[in-house]
Amino acid sequence: MRTVSTLCTTLLALFVLLGAAPTSSASVTVNVTSPTNVGTSFTLQASASSSSIVTGWMVYVDGNDAWTTPGPTSSISAPLNVSAGSHAVAVRAWDSTGAFGTAYVTLNASASNPTPSSGGVTVSVQSPGNGSTPASPVTFQASATSPNGIAGWVIYVDNNNAYQVDNYSNSLSASVAMAGGNHTVYIRAWDRVSGFGTSPSLSINVNGNSSSSTSGSSVSSSALPTPPSSANVFSDIDQSTSNWSSCSDCAGGTLTSNYWKAFWQSSPSMDGASLQFYNGGGSWADVLWIKKLGQQDWASNFLWDFYVYYDSTTAANLWSAEFDLWQSVGGYEYMIGTQCAFGDGVWDTWNQSAGRWVQTSIPCSRFSPGSWHHIQWYMQRLSGNRYKYVTLVVDGKAYDVNQTYYA
Repeated sequence: MRTVSTLCTTLLALFVLLGAAPTSSASVTVNVTSPTNVGTSFTLQASASSSSIVTGWMVYVDGNDAWTTPGPTSSISAPLNVSAGSHAVAVRAWDSTGAFGTAYVTLNASASNPTPSSGGVTVSVQSPGNGSTPASPVTFQASATSPNGIAGWVIYVDNNNAYQVDNYSNSLSASVAMAGGNHTVYIRAWDRVSGFGTSPSLSINVNGNSSSSTSGSSVSSSALPTPPSSANVFSDIDQSTSNWSSCSDCAGGTLTSNYWKAFWQSSPSMDGASLQFYNGGGSWADVLWIKKLGQQDWASNFLWDFYVYYDSTTAANLWSAEFDLWQSVGGYEYMIGTQCAFGDGVWDTWNQSAGRWVQTSIPCSRFSPGSWHHIQWYMQRLSGNRYKYVTLVVDGKAYDVNQTYYA
């Protein structure tokens, strides 16, 4: 499937997942393999077996939703942040029939992050130095070693995932926009067999020239690019009735047949012709609507610009709204996937090579009903079969994302 546009105005897919407790009986076996003694930031690993395909996961910490992915995948590596102390963790997996299984573990989190952590990975930070006063954006330089080779990196700022990259390199060089003031930072590296190591925590004082921030998220220091005159633009795809398809069980939730779409809706509408999506499938029902835009193999820069509107019932019950772009080039599939995870309160990006959602620190509160909300995304397809989430703008507020993954 080739569904791609370059610097375009488009909404390619919408994923709807309603957030209420599932009621299926368990026939899925879940096994949690992560250690019981962890730092306050760690990766929980689990696997599941079923006679059907495992299509979705949820991790609960002390009864609260902490991490989710629609899959399909029979194993997960879920990055979690918790406070120091003992925590009750429930890991639940669903299969394609709607059945689920749950494993319960008690984790003891220490106040400091382990150095090094499991997997034989050691991490050293060259910059910034402990107690330094860098300017924003802050330059991070680090190196790591593992007998299995390094596969990826994450920079944590005040226990928030501020930068992530899969680069299969023993060294890291990255710039992260940060608010002025004191911050605690550390860097974690993963190897090719999912072992990881964590650097010592560093205290830095970013100087007062930094960008402002909201809820721990870096406000973008760069504007969205202006499309060149040669850009291939797709406008008003909500008014195009051709090349649409849809499915329910493809996104990892509960199968439903109670969904539809309606073109040319005059109200609510910004231009007299909006496209309405409806999902009435009940608890955890999901639907994916897809619009194919044709073959554009050469495209490597993507700009979405679209508006969404929710009625009061949807705004109150929606767990997440997912907006994806797929491109197939040279035998590789690039799923540039994003979701506003209202249930978790943050935006997520899709790591295609790892097959999981990655939480950002960008806040995503439930959109107010009865209002149009403006979403803009800028992404790139890079050399070496990689893709990058660059900038997100929500209702005029811009955030640097700067996450790079492999196809």
